[in-house]
Amino acid sequence: MHFAYASRILSVLRSAFNLAEEDGKIARAPNVPEIRGEDEMEAEPLRGRNLAVPEVAKYFDSINERHFLYYSIHEVNTGGARPEAILEATTAGIDWSRNLFELNPKGRIQTKKRRPIVRIASTWEPWLRTIPSGPIVTYNGGAVKSIKTAMRATVRRSELPGRVNSTSIRHTLGRWLEDKKVPASEISLLLGHVSTSKKRSTRRYSPADPYHPEYMVNAIRAIEDFVREVNKHTRKWDLERPGVVKSGWRKR
Repeated sequence: MHFAYASRILSVLRSAFNLAEEDGKIARAPNVPEIRGEDEMEAEPLRGRNLAVPEVAKYFDSINERHFLYYSIHEVNTGGARPEAILEATTAGIDWSRNLFELNPKGRIQTKKRRPIVRIASTWEPWLRTIPSGPIVTYNGGAVKSIKTAMRATVRRSELPGRVNSTSIRHTLGRWLEDKKVPASEISLLLGHVSTSKKRSTRRYSPADPYHPEYMVNAIRAIEDFVREVNKHTRKWDLERPGVVKSGWRKR
């Protein structure tokens, strides 16, 4: 069997299992091995294309559902955390004394797709403060298991061209951070490409430790700048005030 063909078959199988898990048909998707090497994976096109700032604003203004608005705010303020990380995150992960949010729930084993401890951006804090204890994304009082339907509807209403999906914000912010000269080490921590260090012996000296005063500071400042820049272009939602529609929106 040709290598590329085998890789595609395994990819389809992996997606089918993941969809079955999301739909509640199976308890947990089994691990389907990745047979591609790093070079082959790097050569593949991005799953979701990068967006310009006005396009991100248009995307936000196309959101109608409150739970998806909150999801998208969490996504942009975490540097594009993966959907499952946001949907499974709860307020129990917030440490207001240090202004940190541990996206990996207690008791969950970290995988290769690490869920980082992120510094809470000033543009994110007011949204988090409105959430009662429990999941940070809810619908009718319950946890949200999937945002695929809301995502597709938002993209359709936005009329943005090209491939726009759940990875677009992640790729867009990754590029923004690079353009703002954020150190690669901070970008890797934020995106979950490397693990944090919580050893007491290194806590005073390692910026990779969440309790270090310089932990992710450049990345978070860049994210705050991004959110504020997008907010200059939104016509409907005020991204710095939870759930607030901008004045004059209904008149347009």
